[in-house]
Amino acid sequence: MKPQLARQAIFDADLEIFGYELLIREGDQDLLTGPEGDRAGAKMIEGAVHTLGLGHFLMGRKGFVNVTRRMLEMDLAVFLPPQSSYIEILHTLEADEKILQWV
Repeated sequence: MKPQLARQAIFDADLEIFGYELLIREGDQDLLTGPEGDRAGAKMIEGAVHTLGLGHFLMGRKGFVNVTRRMLEMDLAVFLPPQSSYIEILHTLEADEKILQWV
């Protein structure tokens, strides 16, 4: 099975779509939390920004992108347009001093 780039709607209080969380999955597996999470995250950003066109993929809404520690260290977020992107710290990361500096 090939990895798939997907989006999951995020709704506001009026149940209108506010934005989309970007996901990279292989079947039911979240590839960001797997052993190749850094590579999967880089592929997710590359696919969303360069291959599909982020604005087109998000249909003009905000994009929420989970990042790994390595993605933060490599500053991969610079490839995301700041006016329409939010960085989410992956839920498996512990919020240590280094993580808090990046936020």
